[in-house]
Amino acid sequence: MQTFLQRDVRALTQVNDELQFYRFLCAAASYTGSMVNYAALAKEAEITAPTAKQWLKVLAAAGLVYLLEPFMHPNLKYGVKAPKVYFTDTGLAAYLLRWSNAEILEAGAMSSSFLETWAVMEIYKSFSNCGQIPPLGYYRDFNSREVELVLNVDGSIHPLAIRKSS
Repeated sequence: MQTFLQRDVRALTQVNDELQFYRFLCAAASYTGSMVNYAALAKEAEITAPTAKQWLKVLAAAGLVYLLEPFMHPNLKYGVKAPKVYFTDTGLAAYLLRWSNAEILEAGAMSSSFLETWAVMEIYKSFSNCGQIPPLGYYRDFNSREVELVLNVDGSIHPLAIRKSS
């Protein structure tokens, strides 16, 4: 983490306060598997919303997060337009959020978000490792109806629900 903050972040953007960027990184980890709300993320990290948007793009460029864009289709109306953020490494997200072990994480409030993050990233990596641009998206409307992952492969739409339940 220290190497990333000192070397890689400085190469990608101008960060004056490493501690502030680390707070942002921890706040971003708490949003894994969720729609991005730049204002809330900025408030949590004590920065401005434009800075939060810029720093999230830096994390995406560094490969620490994946921004899943919403699935758009002319027949689908009232869909949200905000991307969802996923940490590419669930272990790093757990570390940043101070989850000390897997048993506590599984019983915790973010267990379903971590499961969704893991599932989406495994599907993403399966496409990326074959040299393909992952044809992924998600759908959520203003009534909070959601499909966690939409695969658009060869013109066929495959909606996937990712749920954790007892």
